[in-house]
Parts: sequence; C-alpha cells; structure tokens
Amino acid sequence: MKSLFSIAFALVISVGLDTPAWANKGLRTYQHSQWEEAVQISKAEQKNMLIIFGAKWCTPCVWMQNYTFKDPTLIEYLNRRYVVVYVDIDQWEGFRLKEEYEVKVLPTIVIRSPDGKTRARIEESLGPDMLLELCRQHDTQKPSEETIVNASNTPTTAAPKVPQTDPPSASPTKRAKRDVSGSKSSAARYTLQFGAFSQPDNARSFAEEIVMQADFNVVIVETKGMYRVLGGEFQTKAEALQARADLKLKGIPSVIVKL
Repeated sequence: MKSLFSIAFALVISVGLDTPAWANKGLRTYQHSQWEEAVQISKAEQKNMLIIFGAKWCTPCVWMQNYTFKDPTLIEYLNRRYVVVYVDIDQWEGFRLKEEYEVKVLPTIVIRSPDGKTRARIEESLGPDMLLELCRQHDTQKPSEETIVNASNTPTTAAPKVPQTDPPSASPTKRAKRDVSGSKSSAARYTLQFGAFSQPDNARSFAEEIVMQADFNVVIVETKGMYRVLGGEFQTKAEALQARADLKLKGIPSVIVKL
C-alpha cells in the first residue's frame, strides 16, 4: 500500500510540474518536455523550430498568446512550415533551456534551423503580421545568417520556481480616469510597468485591455524607440506594492519602476 501511494504521489507531482502554461487551439505546439521529439521532427522534415520562451506571469507573453498566436493566417503558416515549441521557464526543463539559450527577457523568440543553428532571436512582443513576415524571411535564409532584435521587456526570474497563485490580500485599487496616453506627474516616485513593445499599435491595444479589465489609469511612454505601458503614480514603494498586489488579484502582473 505504501509503495502504491508513493507512485501515485510521484505521478501527481510529475503532472503538476509539466502542466502546459501556453497552448492555442489549432496551432500545433510542443512543450519543453517534448524538446527532443521536436528536434527530431525538425531534422526529419527539414523545418525550422520556432521556440517561444515565456511564463504565466509575463504579461507580454500572455498578450501574444491571446492575440498573435490566434491569427488564422499565422497558425496555418506555422503548422505547415515550422515546428513550434513553447518553453515555460518556471518549469525545470524549461529553465534548463532558458539557461542554454541565455534568455534574459520575456518574451524571447528563437528561430532554430534543422541543424541546430540560430537563425533569428527576437526579444520583444510581436503582432501576427510582424511575426509572420519574420518567419517567412527566415524560412529560406541560410543557417549562418542571424538576426537579433533586442528590446527591454519583462525580466526573467533568477531561479526556477512555480509562480505564486495566492497573492497577499489587499484592498481594491482606487479607480482612475481611463487614459492611454500622456505624461506622468513629476511628484510621483514610483509607477508600475506592464510591458514594452516596439510597435505603438501593439502597446495601445495592450493598454486598452488593461483599462477594460481593471479600470486602471495607464499611459504609453516612448523610450529609445520602445513603447512602455505604465500605470499609477505612487509616492512610496509601499503604495506601489499595494497596487501591484491588487492588480495581481485581477490577473494583471506588473513590475515596479522608480521614476
């Protein structure tokens, strides 16, 4: 009886650790636990691999899941021409791949040739049209060529751990005017950052989703060609932590930024 219980307990843990954090109906996707299988298929069918590094708590990653990877044209193309792999960096095997590919920001997307060489590395959120164009460009590109797009987005965690599912309780945030553009008060010391995008339309769409979901005041600020989605003005870090906890209860993760 004891041995049966131990086996059952081990199976529950194994299933829990490998639960897919990202999957879209219609798009054939391999998880990080299926890495070797995906590599073999890439070699056998001579198709590039599209490797997506993400996490459940990464807001730009969730945005791509709900917007980019639901585009019918992109799905049809990827199913036909690419082997798509999602890597959850908070899982053990995913963290190993994150270290191997030296992933520093999320989302990071890597196009890997059948012979294992990196053809492109994208460190930013992309809409369906831009991702489709990029994948088509590298579909016939020589393996020795590599494109790197670097942008400051969501930092990855320093060690593998399961994200907290039970955030600290907090009172509701103060409702503010719906605003997706403008400047911030010079008196504020802290704000919250929800994501960073290379295209203003993507930042605007993402900001509008936050406003609709949480009725929270957000702004879009351009910094060195990147469009950052920021929200809230706080005098102390404690106030910023409180607001971040409130928003996390609504399913909206963020990071605190000092002004």
